[in-house]
Amino acid sequence: MTGGGLLFVGFLATAFVSNVYQLAITLALTGFGLSLAYLPQVMLLMVSFPERFPFMFGLAGLGGSFGMMVCPPIVDLLTMTYGWRGAMLIIAAASLNVTACGALQRLPPSGYAKLKKEDSESSHNGPSDIRSKLSAFASSVVQWLSLHFCVKHPRVLLHLTTWPLLGAVFAAWMVFLVPHAIARGIPSVQAAFLSTAGGIGHLLGRAVHPFILDRKLMSAFWMFVVLNLVNTVSFFLDYAAADNYLALMLLAGVNGAAEGVINWIALSVTKELYEETGYVTDIYIIGICLFGTGEVLGSFLAGELYNLTQNYSASFFSLGFMAGVTTAMCIVDRLASKCFTDTG
Repeated sequence: MTGGGLLFVGFLATAFVSNVYQLAITLALTGFGLSLAYLPQVMLLMVSFPERFPFMFGLAGLGGSFGMMVCPPIVDLLTMTYGWRGAMLIIAAASLNVTACGALQRLPPSGYAKLKKEDSESSHNGPSDIRSKLSAFASSVVQWLSLHFCVKHPRVLLHLTTWPLLGAVFAAWMVFLVPHAIARGIPSVQAAFLSTAGGIGHLLGRAVHPFILDRKLMSAFWMFVVLNLVNTVSFFLDYAAADNYLALMLLAGVNGAAEGVINWIALSVTKELYEETGYVTDIYIIGICLFGTGEVLGSFLAGELYNLTQNYSASFFSLGFMAGVTTAMCIVDRLASKCFTDTG
């Protein structure tokens, strides 16, 4: 509900900005509101469907893919009809539906256990009491930041490293998909359809993968590994495609399908690898923050690489390299998890 309110305020304020700095602030506010609205939905599905979570989570992801294809032309139509400010006001009003949906959601009933009584006696032993309070404060800060599980399970640091790489690859691919085609001589109108091909692949991937996971035809981990390998090969083949429009269209569809599934099943992979630790929610919260950080840094670094080389092929090679590193780290993470399980 709070996230929906921030979305409303952010879009409403966007309608009245007068410079790019104000726009950056209002868009940051909408992004923060979106994250607050998004995370509870995931947690609700995780609690409500513990056995069939990959399937239900995959079906929920179809809405995002559909929205990516439908919303841009709708916003464009609203902007042409009512202007920028009018379009933002309409979107702000529509975002209030998020608050209404939040008010309707309820967690499934669960049992409650009586809390143990703690000894209320406290000692006041001068310096030792101060040290204990400082230690308790530091411990509470670590737990508040959801970092305590990193101390208990150090191997999770390897798993968390894959999240910013996923964000970097996804954001940079979206940003440079059309410009890199234009740089190869493809007309801008035709180049724009590469995004459509990527969106169709994204939607098809999101539509098919829940049924594969639900029927146990493949685990989320191996689907993650295979699609990352496909993504890696597709990025490397981009150079060979050159200015062949059909080849670029096909690669855009493959990348879109892979990216749509990889980023969505990352949480299912986390559940498979770390469910026994009881810290899946904590890992996901930290991971999604790292994913957002990777989105920001990935686009920037890929852009800087283009500025240095004046060649988008180098940027796409870097994306293929990052996708390959993600695959390798995920496999090492799986092996480390098995080793810890066997020795534990």
